[in-house]
Amino acid sequence: MRVLLVGNYAPDRHQSMQRFAGALHAGLAGRGHEVTLLLPPPRLGRLRPGPSGLGKWLGYWDKFAAFPHQLRAAAARAEVVHICDHSNAMYCAQLAGRPHLVTCHDLLAVRSALGEIPENPVRWTGRRLQAWVARGLMRAQRIACISQATRADVERVLAVPAARLAVVPNGPNHPYRPFTAAEVARCLAGLPGAPAPGVPYLFHIGSNAWYKNRAGVIRIAGALDARGAVAGLRLVFAGQRLDAGLRALVGECGLTGRVDELGEVGNDQLNALYSGALGLLFPSLAEGFGWPIVEAQAAGCVVFLSARPPLTEVGGEAAVQLDPCDPPAAAAAIAANLERLAELRHLGLANAARFSTTAMLDGYERQYREVQP
Repeated sequence: MRVLLVGNYAPDRHQSMQRFAGALHAGLAGRGHEVTLLLPPPRLGRLRPGPSGLGKWLGYWDKFAAFPHQLRAAAARAEVVHICDHSNAMYCAQLAGRPHLVTCHDLLAVRSALGEIPENPVRWTGRRLQAWVARGLMRAQRIACISQATRADVERVLAVPAARLAVVPNGPNHPYRPFTAAEVARCLAGLPGAPAPGVPYLFHIGSNAWYKNRAGVIRIAGALDARGAVAGLRLVFAGQRLDAGLRALVGECGLTGRVDELGEVGNDQLNALYSGALGLLFPSLAEGFGWPIVEAQAAGCVVFLSARPPLTEVGGEAAVQLDPCDPPAAAAAIAANLERLAELRHLGLANAARFSTTAMLDGYERQYREVQP
């Protein structure tokens, strides 16, 4: 099958979406499909690359003025076109008459633009952009949602008929597995700021975006430390470094000198951080899926997550659920489960096995066949 994957504009730095498109490309090619991954090339955006300021506006020209002609030409040679990120759903206008589908990872930006999420106010230009995304999704031939919760949002917010919707859960981007203590020590030995062997720590990976609730991560860790439940507890962050407000909150919560910021890490380092952690602390306010949940469980890491879908959908019975907006209660939930860590690791490994790259590829191949005449 000739498959055209439409990926993200590189200067926007949507790393998770780049990994998703890359995993699809490699997986489908490995199954014998003729696969092309097409990205909007930086033209004007090369003058000032970046997802904000002047770079954002130059990128708009590259993505929305220059790229559509290239997309139409490439789509004419494909049997099916797959837009890998719903934020590019406006490209559906270029695919009339061509078999196609869009993967919808979440509707958080669309819902924010509609005023449904007051924690994330959106300016006029953002509201116009998200209205364009929504119109693109509404005209898509098929929408593959990565969770049941995302599908429910698409049905409710966009009134897309159920017949045009499917659920294809994400598979992991890397074959995470439980590391031994020796493997953890070896992989973290050259990582500046990594916790020393034997030091207990809670781990969080992500960004400072509102829905990641990093302020909640810090407050929950502080409340757990105040209980004295874990001697010498540290808090370790990977991904985007904390901003000034979050660093100030670290001091307010009594964690000065016990928070480590590691920045971006490689797959093996991430695997080691999961395997060596007391647990992944993931109190997001909203998600479309929650990749770190599956990654952590596959690496033998206990997951403490928000009692909200789709996190509960993904984490299953193996995860400890908590209220992301009540740090003392969340800390109490973690403390109450510290004696169950070995049991929860075992349950987590079984739960993570529900999500595989094989199952994800099977799901997309099925959707490709169904959208073709």
